[in-house]
Amino acid sequence: DEIMVWPPGEEEFLWRLSQATLSESGPFSVFPGVERWLVLLEGKTVTLRHADRIHQLEPMTPYSFSGSED
Repeated sequence: DEIMVWPPGEEEFLWRLSQATLSESGPFSVFPGVERWLVLLEGKTVTLRHADRIHQLEPMTPYSFSGSED
């Protein structure tokens, strides 16, 4: 769910804040040219698999990756 976006109503945004529930494995939405920051707000460790690496996402620990990756 999108919480805020700037500038409002534009397809190309400068920043965007959203929240989602992880209920099953699957790819992320792709946002080329965007630096993504992900924070697990609650729950157990989540394993993120990128094409060239694996990352263990810990609760309340920010993680940054390219929006070009799924």
